[in-house]
Amino acid sequence: MTNEIAHFDAASLVGTLIPHTDLISTDGVPVNLRDVQNRFLVIYAYPRTSAPGVAPLKDWDVIPGAKGCTPQSCSFRDHHDDLSSLGAAVFGVSTQDTDYQREAVGRLHLPFPLLSDSGLTFAKSLGLPTFEVEGLVLLRRLTLISENGYIRRVMYPITKPEENASDVISILRNWNK
Repeated sequence: MTNEIAHFDAASLVGTLIPHTDLISTDGVPVNLRDVQNRFLVIYAYPRTSAPGVAPLKDWDVIPGAKGCTPQSCSFRDHHDDLSSLGAAVFGVSTQDTDYQREAVGRLHLPFPLLSDSGLTFAKSLGLPTFEVEGLVLLRRLTLISENGYIRRVMYPITKPEENASDVISILRNWNK
């Protein structure tokens, strides 16, 4: 386990085409993010959500960027209508399996699907930062914003996950001027 934010050259992804990768969604169908037809695509990567009553992973609260997955997801839920009106499709992605993610979608009342990258196919194709804890490889928290299939902005690190969706809205509104 590492307690440091990994170096990641977020700017190097700007201009990159979203990879052609099928990820299983909590709707039970594969989603190829390259095929999403919305003008904007918002993909927020998060380490993991914890189910109620389940103890967090060891040292979870002291790992930089680990804590905050539920507030981040709820922020995107609460701002979903605004994001949709700006032409954005929203997806959350983690390495957790689809059944675990499906529980989170139901519990948090998310109006968008979560995607499982349990094999790290999507993450590896873009060189996204990960970390390991208790034998699990997890994604570092970041948000990709693409326009017409090309990554235009990478937000990393995200220090205030509860504000991530409103920050994305500000960016999209600026682009729509």
